[in-house]
Formats: sequence, structure tokens, C-alpha cells
Amino acid sequence: GSGGMAGELISGREEYDLARLVPALRTRPVLLIGAIADELAPVTAHLEPFADALKAAGNSAVTKRIYPGGHELTNATYAPLLASWLNLNCR
Repeated sequence: GSGGMAGELISGREEYDLARLVPALRTRPVLLIGAIADELAPVTAHLEPFADALKAAGNSAVTKRIYPGGHELTNATYAPLLASWLNLNCR
């Protein structure tokens, strides 16, 4: 359809609203990775509100990392963090 993935996300914003996941993730470790210059998924519009909602719900196991750059983050940028976080939280 017109607008591609971005159009789908905008038209289905309730379905893709991260806030609806807060109850299910309230007691689970959560890793959030973003990029400060991401214009497709701005940190201040998505990642920060989700992290704040998880913390407000009592989740003290939220790890948040904001990298420089935009939406084009590469695996090499965050792979070490992801591997470390998985080893600590998912065994």
C-alpha cells in the first residue's frame, strides 16, 4: 500500500503502540536500543516514553542505550551490548 511500512505503522498506531506491552513486560528484563538522530522512530517519541512507562509500572530491569546516528544502526554497533545483556538476563 501507499506509504510502505511507515504508512502501515501510522495507520495502525494503536496496534503498534508499545505502551500496550507494559503489563506483560512489567516484571521482565527489557533492553531498548535507539539512535539519537533516528527520524523514522524518534527516541523521544517511542523509546523514552516506553522506558518511562515500564519504570512507572515498577520494572527496575530496563536497560536503555541511545547511540549516535540514525535509523541505520548496524549490528556491529550494538552486537556487543546485545550479547552481554542476553548473557546476563536470559539464562
